[in-house]
Parts: sequence; C-alpha cells; structure tokens
Amino acid sequence: MASFRESFKMGSTAYRQAFSFLRKEGMRHWYVIIAFATLMCMFLVREALDAGTEWLEVHWLATFHGKAREAVATLGGDELGWIAGGVEHTMDIIVFVLGLWLQLKLTKFIVLIALSPLFAILAEWVARRMLNERETAGDSRGWWWSLWRGLRSALLLVVLEMFVGVIMGGVFLLVPLLIPVIGLVTWWLFPLLSGAVSTWFYGAALLDYAWEQEGLNARQSLRMSWRYLGAAMALGLPFLLAMSVPLVGWLTGPLLGGLIGIVAALLAISGGKT
Repeated sequence: MASFRESFKMGSTAYRQAFSFLRKEGMRHWYVIIAFATLMCMFLVREALDAGTEWLEVHWLATFHGKAREAVATLGGDELGWIAGGVEHTMDIIVFVLGLWLQLKLTKFIVLIALSPLFAILAEWVARRMLNERETAGDSRGWWWSLWRGLRSALLLVVLEMFVGVIMGGVFLLVPLLIPVIGLVTWWLFPLLSGAVSTWFYGAALLDYAWEQEGLNARQSLRMSWRYLGAAMALGLPFLLAMSVPLVGWLTGPLLGGLIGIVAALLAISGGKT
C-alpha cells in the first residue's frame, strides 16, 4: 500500500500525462463528444428547471399575488399597495435565484450520474488502448454491464456524499446553535472539511472507472479508493476546481475533471501496479 504522499504524486503525475495520452492515441475527438453530451444534459436540465419555475409562478406566485392584491384592496391605502408590490417583486427574485441555485448545485450530480454511461465507454476505450486492444476485465462482461456499473456506482457515490454532507452539516452547523462557543471553530472548519470530502468523492468516482476495468465491484472500489487516498485527492482536486469555475464550470468540469480525470485514473492505477 502506497503512502499518502506517494499515492498523491502518482495521481498528480497521471493527471498531467492524461493530456498527452489523448493526443498520442488520437482520442482528442472525445473532447467534442463530452462537450456535446454536457450541452445536451444542461439543455434538458434547464428546460426542466424552467418548467418547474413556470409551475411555481402559475400555481404559487399567481395565487400569492392575487391574495396580496385582495388584501390591499380591502384595507386600502397607497402605502399598502407599495408594500405589496415590493413583496411581489421580492418573491419573483427569490424564485429566480432558487432556480439558478438549483441549476448550479445539480451540475455535479448531473455530471456524475447522467454522463456516467458515456464515461464508462471512455474508460473501456482508454483501457483497450493501454492494453493494445486486448480484452479488459470490464470489457469481458459486456458494454451494457459496464454502462449499468458506471451508473450504479455514480448513484452510490452521490448518495453517500449527500449523506455525509447532511451528517457534517448537523454536527458543524446545528450543534453550535446549542453550544455557541463551539461555533467559533466549527463554522470556519466546516467549509474546509466539506471541500475535502467532496474532493475525495470526486476522486473515488474517477478511480471507480479504473477499478471496474480491474474487475472490482462497487464496494471493493470504495475500499481501494480509500487505500489510495492520496491518488483520490490528487484526481479529485482538479475535478472540484474545474466544476467551480464561474459561469462555465458546467463545461470545464466534465472536460477537465471527467474526461481528463478518467484517463488519469487509468494511467495512475496501471502505473501503480508496475
């Protein structure tokens, strides 16, 4: 078992090598494939969120506006009308911001889940190139199995991260409300630990595609990703940073985090065995 430092160096070196691997193996068209798939996913998500926002406006805001106008008409007064108009505009802004926030927060889960079948195919292609077109452990089970395996593992990692996030939120944010003194430490420590947890889950999601090619199941993959903690952090950090780029993180994440990260994970595991 490699130390954290050795494992981290292995992962970071593999990430740098992933760019040249795609170029040398003639696989740069995958940039276009991943970008197109991401655009389609974001288009569908935006349509769904727009439909949800429209539903809120029709079934909730419209009712709220109507009751506000009735109250103003009943009570009378220009001051009340001005206040009601301000409240209406405020509610419109809240719904807009909520929709935007959901779109940004859901991006990570969309990348890990919706694109997981495509990432599984990419992993198969990379593994074949690394083995000079020889059959891999994942390939021997069939394409459909790999697609299902990638989707299931992505769902598992997302659920686990959400569960850990809820537990951490309860411990670091709610407990200090009962014991305010603790909040002096936990409220600034929470973002750091939350970022570290997200980084590991990103790295574990990438390494899972490599472990799948080794014939490991989802549980074995999680254990191995924990053993290679340094590699998971080294691969997950660029993914986290790419997903955090303002305005274009939805695109840079799948490209620099997903595409490059999966290639790097396979390179790291193959290098770690030699």
